[in-house]
Amino acid sequence: MDEQIKILKAREQVIIQELEFSPLRSLENELYELRDTLEKLENKDPLIYNQYDAFDNKWTKNIIKYE
Repeated sequence: MDEQIKILKAREQVIIQELEFSPLRSLENELYELRDTLEKLENKDPLIYNQYDAFDNKWTKNIIKYE
């Protein structure tokens, strides 16, 4: 996961440099998506959500743990 974060941060720097010379909407959109992805990858808190189990007819909590 750390390797993926490094790659995304390097791409972020390249996009920022390209935008300084020629602002393009597609690069801006890629930058926003990249930053959103980085924020999710760097967030180490577990994601907790409720899921309805139709078989047992009850709600259960599910946790997705990040590495």
